[in-house]
Amino acid sequence: MMKGKKKEKQNREMTEKEKEALYRKISSRMTADPIMDDFLRPEVLPFLIFYETPEVLSALYIMEKLYPHWKEIVEKAPIFIEDMHKELDNLDKIFDKYEKKSETEHPFPLNYINLDIYRKYATLYPIWISTKHNLFATRRAILIQRVEILQALYNICAYLLENPRYIAVRSYTAFQDWKSLEADLMPTQYIKYHSIKFAVYDLAYQNKCLPRPFSNKEQNVSLLSHIVTNCIAAIDPASGYIPFTDDYYVFSYFLESKVSPFNIAQKIQIQVTAEDIPGYASEMNQAIAEFIGIDEQNPDQESMMRVINQLCVRYLFDKYFLIELERKTNEKFEAKFAEMKNLTLTQLGLNKPFIPQEFHDLTCSQFTEKEQYLLKAQEFFDLVVFQTFPSELSHLLYQVGLCLGACIAQWTNTSFDASKSFDDLIVLWKIVFLSTNCEGFYWLITALEHYSKLNVITQEEANSSLVPRALIMMMSQD
Repeated sequence: MMKGKKKEKQNREMTEKEKEALYRKISSRMTADPIMDDFLRPEVLPFLIFYETPEVLSALYIMEKLYPHWKEIVEKAPIFIEDMHKELDNLDKIFDKYEKKSETEHPFPLNYINLDIYRKYATLYPIWISTKHNLFATRRAILIQRVEILQALYNICAYLLENPRYIAVRSYTAFQDWKSLEADLMPTQYIKYHSIKFAVYDLAYQNKCLPRPFSNKEQNVSLLSHIVTNCIAAIDPASGYIPFTDDYYVFSYFLESKVSPFNIAQKIQIQVTAEDIPGYASEMNQAIAEFIGIDEQNPDQESMMRVINQLCVRYLFDKYFLIELERKTNEKFEAKFAEMKNLTLTQLGLNKPFIPQEFHDLTCSQFTEKEQYLLKAQEFFDLVVFQTFPSELSHLLYQVGLCLGACIAQWTNTSFDASKSFDDLIVLWKIVFLSTNCEGFYWLITALEHYSKLNVITQEEANSSLVPRALIMMMSQD
């Protein structure tokens, strides 16, 4: 109501008597003298129009053309300034709210159904929050600048009402909506913010439209059976190795869900050690087997039980970082390892007859670079330090063994027989150890000893780890 009355008063036509009084006031006070520099601040100059002063000043022109604009700004500026201060207060509250908001926050949990949506959301959300912070900071700067401009225009127009000059004010530009200014002054940032915002909102909405995971028992049984079947199909026929597949993620989500037959939160302690694994794995295997209708005693379903055991044990290792906890060092081994790296094959006593003589005066790393199979073996061994699951670790050692066997077969022109080439393999394994790019792998022997009885390492892989385990023991005791 107050604004309406002000507007009504502002738009009311002046009476003839009021016009005459205003004319006399302007006539007596108007001057061609330049306005004081205190009023001409740089930020207000774009809003002012300085007319050429005629030889005879026209009080009527000032009264009819310029005076109304000055008066309008004096009346409207305080209202706009007050509104902008309120906007600033609101903006500060919103900004504080988003400052406290984590850039990794998610409105919905991850599950196997929304994996793609979750990943996209996880990528876009922090960018959106960061862009929002920048937008708020810029928006606040614009508001503060507009307040300063309007205050300066108010001061100069209040002065002009008392000391008329041939100066016009662009009142429309002065009172332009700050939100439209936002789009004008920072279009790229404004468009980026809203584009990401709509994308984030759309992803959140898509997630709401997805069915609740594991909500149907029959489908859960079918899903787990399908996962087990896929894993069986992926088994390496030569070594029996069960490789990692994306189906594992679905299996782990199911284990942690409310409908899982094995209540992880209640049955598993916070601290889990290597000694706990067999007991937990056995309980989990039994629960999953009963859930999908597998008979543990049926020999025909042995492969299915092996896959279930592999998945359950992998889950425990991933969740509790068990291999990380076992990465112990041996100072004697590390010192010996560092000392031997720069010695040649001859100095190390590794210049065996089956190794071409041209390589005997090279260091292990120099020798490895010249032999294709040795280089491949080193690449496999370098990956060992990144493994967190015994099966992956032992399979890499198995692949190293295959490469070393290929070396021996190539140099001797005979078929490779591991059982008859133990001493030769010891030599090549030592060369691989001393040419590796990673250090501190003494923990290998501890990990392999601890986890060899978990039924996740095949006999082929277990046999391939005998040589490196024996070599590490020898190097740590010499």
